[in-house]
Amino acid sequence: AEPGQAGGAPAPGGYVIDTTENTFQAMVQTSATFPILLLLWVPTDDRLFDMARQLGDAVNQLNGQIQLSRIDIASNSSIAQAFQVQGAPALINGRPMPILQGLPSAEEMQQIVDTVIPNLVAAAQQAGVTGSAPYSGDPNSDAANSASAAGAQEQVPPEHQEAYMLAQQGDYAGAAAAYEKVLEA
Repeated sequence: AEPGQAGGAPAPGGYVIDTTENTFQAMVQTSATFPILLLLWVPTDDRLFDMARQLGDAVNQLNGQIQLSRIDIASNSSIAQAFQVQGAPALINGRPMPILQGLPSAEEMQQIVDTVIPNLVAAAQQAGVTGSAPYSGDPNSDAANSASAAGAQEQVPPEHQEAYMLAQQGDYAGAAAAYEKVLEA
């Protein structure tokens, strides 16, 4: 986890992606295929976690009819300047539509989830934007990741065991040396 994310920010996954300046252009182009709800946020600002979680849940329930693209405006300032907003505009066919500015109240959030997002999907369909967003795995895969790490332990070949154990303990120099021994062998 990145610093500041400890208890933190909801992870991407499902139909929720994180977009950077490098992937922004591609993301805008895909808004011609399916509508995209943008979240311009700072993933270390815990006041935004609920909003991010609720938008992510709402989008994931629509099974790909819309994608949530989260943009860290602190790290991607040129995108923030392009939109000149904080909040959640939507993109359909590359055209931004303002949805909410700043932090919504609980009632506004409910309205966005119940009405605005489904309306966006409908507006996109009327504009001929009817494709499905790609699914990018289970957002709650931390459990899956730690399970696979536990599983990996059993599959470590015996000669790699020492290096693996050292790496687990954070002794990367020792692990590197142990792996070098394995490679020489």
